[in-house]
Amino acid sequence: MSTQTEIPESVPAVADKPNSVKLELSEEEADMIQTLLNDYVLAYRSDRSVDYKPEPVPREKVGQYPYVATPPTPEIINPAYDWINKKWYSKSNGVNFNNIAQTVAVLKTRSNQYDQILNAIQETQNASATQSLGAVKMMKQMSEDQSDIKKLTSSMQSILLSLEGSKATQPEASKADTKPTQPSDK
Repeated sequence: MSTQTEIPESVPAVADKPNSVKLELSEEEADMIQTLLNDYVLAYRSDRSVDYKPEPVPREKVGQYPYVATPPTPEIINPAYDWINKKWYSKSNGVNFNNIAQTVAVLKTRSNQYDQILNAIQETQNASATQSLGAVKMMKQMSEDQSDIKKLTSSMQSILLSLEGSKATQPEASKADTKPTQPSDK
């Protein structure tokens, strides 16, 4: 039994001929082609030896090295796939220089932003350190003042104790001095 299959429009037409082709295939051949069409898809090979090449590939291999699922955009000239960054790029020098210049500009902008952030952080840290140093100096002064107050209190207690001791002995001495004296001339 034979089957007729039409080739899609992707096959280039010969001049003055329609875009379709009629094939007569056996049922086995038609099944084999149908199996191939079901199991294979068009992927884009890009590796060390091939920069870009559309190839039919088993479905399970698409997305794995060296087969990319999506084609490069039309504006990419001489495409190759960057497997690390997962994107197509142009191997032509002009486009690469433009991409490099754009990347450098972006990096400079980010660097300036990071420098500003770093300066702000350093200023904040310096202000915090100055405040902390002031607090430490105040605490040290308070500690020294407290020590001086303790010494002064101790000194005052000693003076008070000695004054109380002298008051206790002084009244007895003054009693002895207050005895009436008898006149000696009588």
